[in-house]
Amino acid sequence: MTKFRERYGDWAMVAGSAVGLGKSFCESLAAQGFNLVMIDNCENQLLSLSNTLSNDYGIQTIPLNIDLFQEDAVEIIMEIEKLVSEIYSYSE
Repeated sequence: MTKFRERYGDWAMVAGSAVGLGKSFCESLAAQGFNLVMIDNCENQLLSLSNTLSNDYGIQTIPLNIDLFQEDAVEIIMEIEKLVSEIYSYSE
């Protein structure tokens, strides 16, 4: 996984992150030390998982309560990705 992180960075983005496979994927990535941008439209479950992963694994999370069917969902997600990339590049 080190080569993966070297190539792509310390952040991962997961859509559908509050339940099911997305939740399991978030848990696995967090256990490996990845910071997460978590996207889901189940706000309570999303915020709960975000807090749990931050506390349990010491990672940073950005929970986004977004319905991917909303008109501007892609633009919002791309803007967040851009901001995370800028912050990560700036801090190195």
